[in-house]
Amino acid sequence: MELLWGPEDRPARGPKPALTLDRIVQKATEIADKDGLAAVTMQNVAARLRVTTMALYRYVASKSGLLDAMVEAALGAPPTMDAALDWRANLATWARANLGIYQRHPWVLHAIIASPPFGPNQLAWFEAALQALSDLKLGPPDTIETIALVDDYVRGAAHLLLTLAATPQFVEWYTRAVQRASADGRYPKIAQLVASGAFGDFGDAWWNQFEFGLERVLDGIHAFIQSRRPPPARRVKVGR
Repeated sequence: MELLWGPEDRPARGPKPALTLDRIVQKATEIADKDGLAAVTMQNVAARLRVTTMALYRYVASKSGLLDAMVEAALGAPPTMDAALDWRANLATWARANLGIYQRHPWVLHAIIASPPFGPNQLAWFEAALQALSDLKLGPPDTIETIALVDDYVRGAAHLLLTLAATPQFVEWYTRAVQRASADGRYPKIAQLVASGAFGDFGDAWWNQFEFGLERVLDGIHAFIQSRRPPPARRVKVGR
């Protein structure tokens, strides 16, 4: 808690320390962005900062603590939920901004957090999602599960998008493999897709796929909300 929230009392005056937690986190994030999470070791971070490894331990007790601080910093502030928009538009904004975190810092997708989210930014993202759903009057369990559903979808989509981005030739390989496998008639439905040109030009297909999936997830949430609402009262005619 002290690592992510900071000490209660901060000195207002005095010389600025040569090394700070923010500098450590920034350097560790630069390493992770460039070389991946495996390259983030206390020794490596210390070397990049030109300090001893022991100097880091005055600010962060372990690598897992450093990782918590890195994820917290990478999240940043969530998007503002617009009171003029409905839950669907706000939750879609939240999901797209969530995807943006993984696009800027792919290593966050693979970061294993050993504790529940309790950092200021982590809680702010949770709060924003709760605000998006606040007018629906869902019960607490349904609200949490709805947020988890959208978050899980974003993480899965981000994993696919980042994997494909790391392998630019994937589309070409996959297209040739599908064409070859469907040539002998064993997969007639796939052959129809090949003949239609569906695998010819993906263009922005991966982003479109994310948007398509997000809309279907939101459709499912909408259907779930409707199923929770009581049916309208029937009018009873009196007399003729």
